[in-house]
Amino acid sequence: MADGADLPRTNGDARKLAPRITPKRRAGSKLRAVSVPPIRPWVSVVALAFGLACGPRGTTAEPSPGRLATPTRGFEFPSLEVEWTPPMLAAGDVAGLAAAVARHPQVSLVPGPRLAGAGWIARGDALLRTLSPTTRVTQHAQASLLEVVADPDELQALRRGSPGADGRPRYAAGMLLRARAAGPVVAIDDVMVDLPRWQALPSSSVGSCEPAMRALADGQEAGLARLAPFLDLADAQMGRLYRAKVAESVVGLAGECAGLLQGFVACAGDAGAACPGAPRIVLVGGARIVATDVTVPESCGGARIRGLAEAAAEEASAGFDAGWTLLADRLGTLTEVHAALEDVCVPRRRRFTDYDVKEARARLGRIGAALASDEVTTRGRWRRSETTLAVPGLGVTRELARFDAGEGSVNAEIVAEAQALREFVLSRGLCKAGHSPTPMAAVVGVPGQAAEFLGYFYEEELACGELPPLRE
Repeated sequence: MADGADLPRTNGDARKLAPRITPKRRAGSKLRAVSVPPIRPWVSVVALAFGLACGPRGTTAEPSPGRLATPTRGFEFPSLEVEWTPPMLAAGDVAGLAAAVARHPQVSLVPGPRLAGAGWIARGDALLRTLSPTTRVTQHAQASLLEVVADPDELQALRRGSPGADGRPRYAAGMLLRARAAGPVVAIDDVMVDLPRWQALPSSSVGSCEPAMRALADGQEAGLARLAPFLDLADAQMGRLYRAKVAESVVGLAGECAGLLQGFVACAGDAGAACPGAPRIVLVGGARIVATDVTVPESCGGARIRGLAEAAAEEASAGFDAGWTLLADRLGTLTEVHAALEDVCVPRRRRFTDYDVKEARARLGRIGAALASDEVTTRGRWRRSETTLAVPGLGVTRELARFDAGEGSVNAEIVAEAQALREFVLSRGLCKAGHSPTPMAAVVGVPGQAAEFLGYFYEEELACGELPPLRE
């Protein structure tokens, strides 16, 4: 996976994503189970995962032959100009650190050995000014945290308390502080905690894609409701042609082949029976016509039987309404938008400027406008395809044809913009290189007394260029 696709569920589990789920349809819903990945949001503390699996369509009565009125408008797609932020992994409670520092008008800053240089001391001073504008740093004294705390084993305990109001992790501070400077101190240092234990702790993140994901889900649900008659009719037309071709191919079969082709014989003789390998439209990356593969011995006409689906798809698709086909293809591009957004929304160790967050939102907003476009005329066409396509609920299928909306179409623009959004977000993250697997720790308190605050942080939470500490 591209840069930073790690650390989503725990502090150290490198690739364990939240599980995909299959949503239950609401009672009374008129949507039948089409082979389209329904985008339904599921939110956890860490990541936003989508249920993409969907069972195949149920057996329904075939619609009467006919045509739908050509559409004159596009989808009423909800605006994607919503507030969302690519999630950034967080380890500590910045608000708690700020509150502890603010209790003291004056503090000494005690950085650890790696942080003792002039550059980091300047960043440390700026950090404390940002956390508490009323607190003044009066002294600097370099020392390891092991020298500041009376019981270094407490740094390894990793005892968490109740999370803060913003859900960020809090840690129990029970150690005494040694005198390394006069008056209250703020000590910040790398800390060598037990790595497996640290990695086992649930992580948290700042930022959420929920508003964007929810808008995508609502748009898909409305689009499927509008497309359902066309999808039903298209499948029925292909199904009738396929059934007729199957009947021609299996008529008069006897002996071993009759037994091996029993499912096809039943399909030919019973209009209500399912037909193995029948073509159908799916909306995955656009509009596609697929068929599940069937195993037929060549001695019983395997190649010819498998070719019936291609023939039925080609003949039927030539008569599909161009406007409805274009809209189906457009809704199918939503899986590309979802895939891009899902990727950039995996919580990662990174930071973003306000400008880049604003630009990412603007890019998604433009995609939403394209999804709602009223462009319903097309010079696009179905193109034969000889590849495989993984379809949720169906597995790996034979792709028989895919709709090509044509260069310069809104549909092509949506796919390109989705890819560009992904590349933009993944490339604009700051402070995402050279991460230590173990965190930094910050301790606030008065020497000779129990620490008032102990927190563990990823370095970029506290200092990342000119960015302020990572808050909600």
